[in-house]
Amino acid sequence: MSTQPRRRPPPTTIGEAYPNVRRFEALKWIGFLLIVSFMFAVGLYTLRLIEIVADDPLYLARVPWRLPVRVLFDSYVSLIMVIREYTIMYLPGAPLTVEENLVLFGLCCVGGVALVMMATVLGIPVEDSRVVMACAGVLAILDVGLLVYWAWLVRKYGDKPVNTSARQ
Repeated sequence: MSTQPRRRPPPTTIGEAYPNVRRFEALKWIGFLLIVSFMFAVGLYTLRLIEIVADDPLYLARVPWRLPVRVLFDSYVSLIMVIREYTIMYLPGAPLTVEENLVLFGLCCVGGVALVMMATVLGIPVEDSRVVMACAGVLAILDVGLLVYWAWLVRKYGDKPVNTSARQ
């Protein structure tokens, strides 16, 4: 009679999936904030590059809602990344599907559609301010929706105590 080692069940919570995530917490946040700030810098450089390629020095002044579209899109992607990192580090009792769905639906699906919308509005010379304002409004609603979702996550899963035995 052979005894096979028992298989561990797959993790169901974020704390089970990432047991040692809080090591070097400050360094992780510093690196993460550098990545986010780099993303903003690349986004603003892209707007400047569009001005140069289009040979239009008044590209942003002609339709002033172009800059908020880019900033709101970068804010959306940054919020997704910050919420994911916060959930992994500080909400260990949350189901693992929260983190997976945040990346799958929030970043890939909705973020992909928002990227196409933002690239279309900024890449094609849209001279009608109402179209650009509508896109900025949609992106602002997405940002507010993410903040509400984050508050709901913290309220629902934030009060559970952290298992400190995994850190030792």
